[in-house]
Amino acid sequence: MTSVDNGLLVLADDLSGAAESAVTLGPPVPILLTRADPLDHSNRRSTEYCCTPDVAVDLDCRYLSPTEAMTRTASAITDLRSGRTVFIKVDSLLRGNIRAHLRASLSSTDGPVIFSPALPQLNRTVVDGVPLNDGIPLAATSAWSIEGAAAPAHLSDLCPERPGHITLESLRSSGRNTLASLAGSRLIIADAATMDDLRRIIDLARDSGAVLVGSAALARAFADRRSVHQLASPGPGSSGAGAEPTRVLFVLGTAARRVNDQIAHLSAHADVQVVDLRASQVLSWRSDRAALSRTADDVRSQLARGDVIVRLTSDGAAVDPRPLPGLLAELTAQVLRDSETVRLAAAGGETARAVLDRLDIMSLTVRKEIHPGAVLSAVDSAAVSGVVTRPGGHGDEDSLTLIHAALAEHLDNYSTSTVGTMKENQ
Repeated sequence: MTSVDNGLLVLADDLSGAAESAVTLGPPVPILLTRADPLDHSNRRSTEYCCTPDVAVDLDCRYLSPTEAMTRTASAITDLRSGRTVFIKVDSLLRGNIRAHLRASLSSTDGPVIFSPALPQLNRTVVDGVPLNDGIPLAATSAWSIEGAAAPAHLSDLCPERPGHITLESLRSSGRNTLASLAGSRLIIADAATMDDLRRIIDLARDSGAVLVGSAALARAFADRRSVHQLASPGPGSSGAGAEPTRVLFVLGTAARRVNDQIAHLSAHADVQVVDLRASQVLSWRSDRAALSRTADDVRSQLARGDVIVRLTSDGAAVDPRPLPGLLAELTAQVLRDSETVRLAAAGGETARAVLDRLDIMSLTVRKEIHPGAVLSAVDSAAVSGVVTRPGGHGDEDSLTLIHAALAEHLDNYSTSTVGTMKENQ
């Protein structure tokens, strides 16, 4: 292609989405963690990352109000675009503040905005503007059964203004002249059923300066269009031979059933201690801080002897889950307060983000994809020397075993990130 690659700005509504998009892009990619005020330190951000081709941002806004989500998105575009192609990563099942992201894209840029949320790897496609899940219209599936609203029947249902439409036929036959027939529309929805379709959309965006809004498959397509794809390889650093062992701490903020099998698999391959915490017990810490401190002392004591898994469990009682990530983050901070540096794995997007916020970690640098959804990153922290993030229930039974093995290696051994199989954050 003839257009210049000035890099990609990835804006995601949660941490795992930012990580799984960033890891496809090749060289180490920084992930910035947006705080409550997206304009804080804007001058530092724009200068510090002006020479980094690709940058990802966790906007942490999936469950914010539409107004707050729009403000964060628009501020990040203005602050960090600097000639990069803008890609807003959204859920391929179309949950979250998508209308707000589209509105922010239109208000903070002058060119087209192309909305194409297809994820071919999971057979989530868009045909005639209709989002399909395994060939069934999304609105006719149970994917939104707990959302408290009906799934969109058409992509235009999520658009803040009447969009133009690129059909599959037009995308595949008109090539890079596709946008010419839509000159009167800035907001454009695009059908896509394959990765080749998404690569064609990348070509359109690169030629026109369009903002892209869609699933992490668009980041993969962007990487595919690059002439050089670097894979993880040993860097110039130490092999780790003879180094002092660093403990691994897992914080699993999910009670998903498959985690039981994952812990059993890890326990069969490594010496780890498991600390089970009932959700109702964790919630009691809001009024019983002494109990939280006692639990932190116990976990710290076990961590001094070996690797530890802190697991959230359900005792069948109905609980409000919203405070749990913050309480687990406070526990983690207290455990690490008087501990040696550890390597950390956090499962559950909200839990991972809460832990990083509590440890005052402002950014990550993606290093390696361990398996789809699980991403190893480097951080600048005295308490933590490496972090793996993973959506709560993701992975096969060997997920934690693979994560443990990756964290047990020296992070410096990875000079670039793995361009591996990508899977959507659920």
